[in-house]
Amino acid sequence: MRFNSAVNLSLKGRYLYVENPKVASSTIKTKLHANELIGLKNIRVGPHPDIANSPFVKPYQLPIEDAAEYVFGGDFFKFTFVRNPFHRLLSSYLDKIVGQAPEKGQIDAIWTRIHGGKKDNYTFAEFVEAIGSIPDVSRDKHWRTQTRITMANHINYSFVGRFEQLAAHLSKIESMSRIDFSNLKEVSPHKTDAAARLKEFYTDDLLREVARLYDVDFAQFAYKKEL
Repeated sequence: MRFNSAVNLSLKGRYLYVENPKVASSTIKTKLHANELIGLKNIRVGPHPDIANSPFVKPYQLPIEDAAEYVFGGDFFKFTFVRNPFHRLLSSYLDKIVGQAPEKGQIDAIWTRIHGGKKDNYTFAEFVEAIGSIPDVSRDKHWRTQTRITMANHINYSFVGRFEQLAAHLSKIESMSRIDFSNLKEVSPHKTDAAARLKEFYTDDLLREVARLYDVDFAQFAYKKEL
């Protein structure tokens, strides 16, 4: 299910976009959806529709051989976006845990298993403790490693953009592909301004622990292990 949710295929534009939660996916998908729906009347979708209502082709809708060729072959333009792991994790905490979103249920379950009961509010340190107690593959997508989410070790990307250079990298993608990113509008219903609040939450110990938990991302995407 996660694979079909994350992978967005445009047969019209001949590209593949793998979405990464908390990395401008609402903004990017809103524009890509609009591109896909050009010429169709009275059809609108939000940035995160269920897979059955997506304007994109999903891998499960294709023969296995075709899906594999589109995702892993060399014919389509393939792109994704990543974000500094320190920033992304804090943004996820502020949005989903402090914001009491449904995803908090995973932390409640972990905390109950470890400590015998859930809490109304978790500190950032408690959140990090909880996610560090389970394998990456079992974590909610908002705090799973970006290497796993983007399948960076398996997909030969044409371009891997950075959240920190979103406008410049979208422009670069536009110049490399058939994708139109003109008149892009920010869509950020879950914006947290995490980058401005890092020192409010990160201690030296938490920096070391998050760097350990997300070591694969720091290495894969060449982010520095410092604020």
